[in-house]
Amino acid sequence: EADIHMIQERHEMNKTKTIKPDIAKRFLKTYKDILLFIYEEHRFEYDKDKPLELYVKSARIIDKNPEYFDRWIADVKDYDKEMLDVIRKIRYDRFIYLKDTSSYSIVMESDYSRIYKCHGLNDGLQTLISQDYASFECGLAKYENKIFINGLVCDWIYLGVNFRNEVNARFKILKKTGFSEDIICH
Repeated sequence: EADIHMIQERHEMNKTKTIKPDIAKRFLKTYKDILLFIYEEHRFEYDKDKPLELYVKSARIIDKNPEYFDRWIADVKDYDKEMLDVIRKIRYDRFIYLKDTSSYSIVMESDYSRIYKCHGLNDGLQTLISQDYASFECGLAKYENKIFINGLVCDWIYLGVNFRNEVNARFKILKKTGFSEDIICH
């Protein structure tokens, strides 16, 4: 109950930069259940002072081993089928965060091939990363024609001046062709 209130408060502050609170709550519940299932299966080591690490490691495992979805389904029986479909299609990779606009965060493929208008679950990327032009790891998902970050933003590295100039030059070219409406899976 407290989670939905926090999500709603943050959504009010970042209205256009985030997905709807009820969608975020459904996504997070299903995603967390799956990631904890992966942890229970593997019992890998993680830093207890950094609980996000548990979820990131689980997300990396399921990205490489999608058969875990079927094992989880067999184990739980009752789940949000719509959110499971969204989670199955998450693209987990490295991306480049360029900046936030008033409506979304601009994210580029690490190979400079596409740009996306990304929304957060309850915050824009600037809140999570705090500085423009950073390379980071996360998952991108899509629901109701909005691309959003899976909430597991990690391993960010701020780009130096030369790298930023290169990224910015490529962004100007990509901006002319438009933002990608779909997440391309590799």
